[in-house]
Amino acid sequence: MELAVTLAGTSSFLSNPSSIAHAHPALHDLQYSRQAGELNDVLVFTVPSASDPAVKQEVVQVLQGLEGIIRVVELVPRRRAKRDEF
Repeated sequence: MELAVTLAGTSSFLSNPSSIAHAHPALHDLQYSRQAGELNDVLVFTVPSASDPAVKQEVVQVLQGLEGIIRVVELVPRRRAKRDEF
């Protein structure tokens, strides 16, 4: 599961994104992946062990409850549609 996490501009997590995993026991598998494009305040994290829906929900709820986190969105991979070939 990949999550896009939007941080407040004053969040301490901006300078050390991987420290979010130490903020709560439910986040122990959370891994910092990358910045979301050119957005400095949106970071992408992966949770490899989140195959269970209850675990997914718990991780998202814990993240949303942390100070300095504005929004958490699950990224769902989609296939690009092919154009009609002429």
